[in-house]
Amino acid sequence: MTVSVGVLSSGRGENLRYILKAERSGYLPVQVKMVLADQPKAGALQIAREFDVPCLYLDPSGSSREEYDRRLMQHLDAAGVELVVLTGFLRILSGTFVKHYQNRILNIHPALLPSFRGKDAFQQALDHGVKWTGTTIHIVDEDVDHGPIIYQVPVPVRETDTHDSLKARIQRAEQRAYPKAIKIFLEGFRLENLWAPWRIDYILSKKPPGCIFCDKPREEKDEENLILYRGKYNFIIMNAFPYNNGHLMVVPYKHTASLSGWQPEEQQEMMKLAEMGVELLRKTMKPDGFNLGINMGLVAGAGVADHIHLHIVPRWNGDTNFMLVLSDTRVLSEHLRATYGKLKEALAAKERK
Repeated sequence: MTVSVGVLSSGRGENLRYILKAERSGYLPVQVKMVLADQPKAGALQIAREFDVPCLYLDPSGSSREEYDRRLMQHLDAAGVELVVLTGFLRILSGTFVKHYQNRILNIHPALLPSFRGKDAFQQALDHGVKWTGTTIHIVDEDVDHGPIIYQVPVPVRETDTHDSLKARIQRAEQRAYPKAIKIFLEGFRLENLWAPWRIDYILSKKPPGCIFCDKPREEKDEENLILYRGKYNFIIMNAFPYNNGHLMVVPYKHTASLSGWQPEEQQEMMKLAEMGVELLRKTMKPDGFNLGINMGLVAGAGVADHIHLHIVPRWNGDTNFMLVLSDTRVLSEHLRATYGKLKEALAAKERK
């Protein structure tokens, strides 16, 4: 079955070229029926003409966002479009458009979402000093650069990178990624196994004597040890072997392997700090949900079985992609120190209020 595709573009449109090549080679079971652009000199229009695909420039001048989107819808519907693909389309789509093609709009963004949403993700990556960035293809919802993730390709950030060199490397990755993401989308998600093999590095590593959760607070090196906040009975620390970006733990100062024998105020503070951690992550990373839980005992997966701790793991729609591993490489879209800095800033702002 061939799926009818409509493409919206504002710029050079090179991703369109590779989508059309994938169509013509038989790799993608699609037919691009219409290419629409909001810029008269958009490269996508020339590429469409090269491939004999109907194309049209629609001038947005004088139209509200919804009015313009309704014009787009008229042309796409007239062409029988079933799937809308955005290739560098710089306009924010209206709720009317998104609802009309609900779960049938794909977008590509030059970062590993949810990091670096919005404009100039290349410069954002450089400014934050991350070692990896990349490209994300996702289903569009009514928020900007947001929605279930279909496919991601990590791209290293080199010490010598400029804005242009990083942009060029990510764009090369996009050319391979977009056709593959469309194929994954059309075939449906078929994720059979979810691996987090980097966890075994910690589980099997030789542990220093003593208890890490007792020793770290005593060292009084909170930034080095990723301790975010100290309460009277518990503290918040970032997980150095995270399941996901922003993985926090609430840990009691008291060395205990169970919940029995706690004073009510100790338990209450643990939950209060868990609430604080969730609030900080919401403000800084905008996750779609959270996993909160306590692993008690080695059989339950506790890495430090004799000192209880509560995990706070932020989750995003489609973030199973973050847990997948290619060539034994874990992809975390932001360095732990960068995330720590963001959370500390948010905490300082909260305390100033």
